[in-house]
Amino acid sequence: MRYGSGGSSKAKAWRDIWGAGQGVGGITTLNSVADEVATLRADYQKSLDQLRRR
Repeated sequence: MRYGSGGSSKAKAWRDIWGAGQGVGGITTLNSVADEVATLRADYQKSLDQLRRR
């Protein structure tokens, strides 16, 4: 894969090519960071509780 002007640039590895919002269309809601952290904490606690019951 070559992205550059002319034909003199070296081929770039996929790790060096940055995406540009191809997944943005899948976003349907915009939550606050506080809401996301609260969800992560609740999910984590639920998982811990399930593991402890085993």
